[in-house]
Amino acid sequence: MTSTPLVTPLYDTHVSYGAKMIDFSGYMLPVWYSSVREEHSAVRTGSGVFDISHMGVIRLSGANAETLLRHITCSATDKARRGIMTYSMVLSPSGGILDDIMMGQASDNEWIVIANASNKVKIIDWIKQNNPDQVPVELITTHAMIAVQGPQSAKLVGQVLGEQWGEIPRFAIRPIDYAGTPGYIMRSGYTGEDGFELIIPNTAAPTLFTAIVQNGATPCGLASRDSLRVEAGLPLYGHELSDTLTPLNTRYAWVVDWKGDFIGKTALATQRDAGIPLVAVGIRCENKQIPRQGAVILEGGEVTSGTLPPDGDQAIGLALVPSHLQKIGTPLSIQIRNNVVNAVVAALPFHKK
Repeated sequence: MTSTPLVTPLYDTHVSYGAKMIDFSGYMLPVWYSSVREEHSAVRTGSGVFDISHMGVIRLSGANAETLLRHITCSATDKARRGIMTYSMVLSPSGGILDDIMMGQASDNEWIVIANASNKVKIIDWIKQNNPDQVPVELITTHAMIAVQGPQSAKLVGQVLGEQWGEIPRFAIRPIDYAGTPGYIMRSGYTGEDGFELIIPNTAAPTLFTAIVQNGATPCGLASRDSLRVEAGLPLYGHELSDTLTPLNTRYAWVVDWKGDFIGKTALATQRDAGIPLVAVGIRCENKQIPRQGAVILEGGEVTSGTLPPDGDQAIGLALVPSHLQKIGTPLSIQIRNNVVNAVVAALPFHKK
């Protein structure tokens, strides 16, 4: 028996804009409004707005919050302590990736962790299981999350929220009051462009989303979000990341703070010393045939994600390959259904500004 998908506070707003809705991670979300091509292009050239309220916003508070995060994530917290959202990973004792997260200190005794929708319950449970100091931890359900992405996003956020909010530093997190209720604003993104994430009260979300669209942003869905992130070479949990892979298999081995004392460190050190059998790379095909997740690479490895850029004539993707195949320009042969498509290992990101 399947459960009924949840809706975000913006469901009716999406329907009013004519969105095609689908079940994604247990939520009804827009896959597109007009077309993937139009929405993808809007983010690359202007600005787009996404509903990401399905993501997990976790708040840790108290004097020991940072100590807890240093133990359950594999990264240093120095930048995060200064109000900068920091990319990290939560690992199992075997070094497998339980989730990739963003974390930052929003105020003196308040830290925010952004987890993937499919993993948010798992991650909050994991934090609580490894919380000897009983640091207060909560999943915020009173707020929605809206992402504004694109080269015009700073100007647009300034128009809607006030000029000062469009000028916060890259990757900053700041408390913000919206509609009389505290929330947060961050300047990061998942598209390869400048962008902002607005965590605001559920009741105020439709008004804010509409204001952002009225000021020039194109409403965008999951399909363009995925094509944008593949073009930017960014990973997605369940594709490039999983509990059977470690940070050393990814392009983000730099997240590991070897000076720290974190869950999974011993296993990572063993893998590091033994050598990394599979590594993440970009791939570019000779034609438009898209390599999907699981497509076999005949020389070794497999595709983890693929897409066709809206303005391109060659499909692109991300893959895991044996380390001896990772050099840029290495030829590959990909089994796509009944065809073998020629490809090469390509530099990331595919999108060059």
